[in-house]
Amino acid sequence: MLPPELGTLQDPEDQATEYMHYRQFFGVWETFARVVECQALEQPQMNKETRVAWLNDYKGLIEQAREDTIKLLTTDWLTSELEVKNSDRRRRDLVRIRQIYIPELIIRLHSILVNSRSRIHENIKHALSLVNIVADSRYRLYDDFSSQDGRRLGDYLGAVRQAVLAGLEGGGSDPFRVLSL
Repeated sequence: MLPPELGTLQDPEDQATEYMHYRQFFGVWETFARVVECQALEQPQMNKETRVAWLNDYKGLIEQAREDTIKLLTTDWLTSELEVKNSDRRRRDLVRIRQIYIPELIIRLHSILVNSRSRIHENIKHALSLVNIVADSRYRLYDDFSSQDGRRLGDYLGAVRQAVLAGLEGGGSDPFRVLSL
């Protein structure tokens, strides 16, 4: 599964870890693409059995995307031992990569969850639970939201606001009701 070139590297552990982090990232990215492809397969004229099969596939892909993304977000993706072993330039490069892609992954997952809420009702709850992971000081994901040419924390908070409003669509005035369903 790993390329044979990894055996010839001088710092094989660091580079192999980074390689595995990229594989993890591209796996998540591919799952997002599969969710979008599956969503596009929905047709209004589907019969009941086809719709049930499609919904099961769609739900499974979204669940996989959610689990894989949360796994990536809650590990030290591209940060392991940066301060000790890598040069300052390499550390800055990896921090910048995180600043580009961590917010994108969070916002993309959030959008998938919110947009699928009419078919999979618990996804609004999952979207709002993602906020806790972003705000958790153990992961410091909020640090990866930068204002330089990328997604800002304000963009994500605006999306969270829309999700809270979507949670109120079911009736009632308690914005936290959706979290207890």
